[in-house]
Amino acid sequence: MKTKSYRRGLVATMALACPGLVPIGMDAAGTTSDPGSRPEIASTEKDASGRWYVLETKGDVPAPDRELLDRALRTGAESLEVYFDDEGLNTILRSLSIRVVIHAEPDELANEYTATTRSGFADDSPASYHAEIHMLAPSAHPQGLTTSIGEPKDRAYYERLAVHELSTVPLELATRIKGDGWRLRSAPAWFVQGYEEYLGMTCAPGDAGAAALDRRTAMVVADPHQVDDSFGLDVRDPYATGVVVLRFMHERYGADRVRSILLSREPTFGRAVRASLGVDLDGFMRDWRAWLERQSAPD
Repeated sequence: MKTKSYRRGLVATMALACPGLVPIGMDAAGTTSDPGSRPEIASTEKDASGRWYVLETKGDVPAPDRELLDRALRTGAESLEVYFDDEGLNTILRSLSIRVVIHAEPDELANEYTATTRSGFADDSPASYHAEIHMLAPSAHPQGLTTSIGEPKDRAYYERLAVHELSTVPLELATRIKGDGWRLRSAPAWFVQGYEEYLGMTCAPGDAGAAALDRRTAMVVADPHQVDDSFGLDVRDPYATGVVVLRFMHERYGADRVRSILLSREPTFGRAVRASLGVDLDGFMRDWRAWLERQSAPD
């Protein structure tokens, strides 16, 4: 289970211990804390389409906030099923009721800096998966907030954030339904957070996500040292830079091969990447640099 802290717009991740659930693992920061008792929920609104989340509110959340996030989650759930294109995984997803709690006022689980996703398995079976997502209502954020790269926290931002958080669910399940092999939380932060950012930008409603992805790509093109292989693979920002690495992987190797990393039965993430993409680190970096050069070339 994890808490994502959006401090000054820059996302940092910590793992939390969730009472009653078996934690999947810890994010890169490796810190733990007790998230506290379950919040009192004012109302619950089941997704009538039969998709895999339950929208809840804590406090008096304005209707436009509920509608904005519900639309983003509904579109995101549908788009994620299309992206993963795995009937076994999608069947499990549709059997779930992921709690998405919108908070009217900031607290330790949801505030202007933090959105929290708590998840885990009650036993070894994928069907025992539990997750809950906590987000502060968009209108409860102070006006004028921007992200770490100076983008406004507008409607499109909150839509992407909602789908980013929701994407945790199929990503975690994809590495569990195969039985043996590596698990998502053993992967480096740039892969986990970059993948979630990529899905948030490509599966949220509208075209704003594609534009945001282009802006992040341009930033990495302008400063290619954000990705370095002097000693392993070092990605400066797991989110803003990691999403560009995931874009590269999808465009260079194809979505099927990227998804096959998740389904690989190899015992470690690195071996799964090599087996699925058919390259070692040197080959990966050659492809990366060639791709970056093409991004910087005039149309």
